[in-house]
Amino acid sequence: MQEEQNFKNHVRIDPKLLSLMLLYVVSLVLIIAGQFWMPVLQFVGLIMLPILGIGTGMTARMYGFTVQDRIVRLEMQLRLAKVLDSPLRERVGELRLSQLIGLRFASDDELPSLVQQCLDGKLGSGKAIKQQVKHWQADFQRI
Repeated sequence: MQEEQNFKNHVRIDPKLLSLMLLYVVSLVLIIAGQFWMPVLQFVGLIMLPILGIGTGMTARMYGFTVQDRIVRLEMQLRLAKVLDSPLRERVGELRLSQLIGLRFASDDELPSLVQQCLDGKLGSGKAIKQQVKHWQADFQRI
């Protein structure tokens, strides 16, 4: 369980990104130092750059997934609020993100039944939910 968030602790600094930025600075220092003192330092700094580029690309991809997950959660909450009757609609908050991701591929007609199965514990994973979908709603705008 995460600690309660408030004004004093709400700022989040991603340690992976901070580490990458620090390593970019180290690489730059090595490249400059190698130019004037020891060429092997420049070589080490240059070797670090593509590795750091891969790390940066992977971090950016993970940020995209995080944003996509937040959008899916919001999209499904809105969709379920429209499609579900009151008893189920009130329990939408009990669904896990993986379940919401699986449910997004179901047609509106299938959603009430699938949501009920999720809430009853019969469908736990997104994969299990997707396997139950009869009328697939394609999503071609995923990341």
